[in-house]
Amino acid sequence: MTSKISGCRRAFLREFPDDESAETWFVARRWPDGVACASCGSHDVRRMKTRDGWWHCSACKHQTSLRSGTPLHGSRKPIRDWVYVLFCA
Repeated sequence: MTSKISGCRRAFLREFPDDESAETWFVARRWPDGVACASCGSHDVRRMKTRDGWWHCSACKHQTSLRSGTPLHGSRKPIRDWVYVLFCA
């Protein structure tokens, strides 16, 4: 027996085959002009190698995450799950 996959789910799986593609999409929506420090507004931020989804500001040393300051703050669900909700809602 085969299950039917909704058109939205099929499009989502095609558009976001992995967590990285979903994160890239979310980053582009959150910071359309490029990632900026939430504390000082500087664009001189670098992705942290030791923490997925986190950035470090070279100007003020503040650390921020993709989820901080959003309704997703504190959520442990993968970003891809949230993008699915936004994509297919």
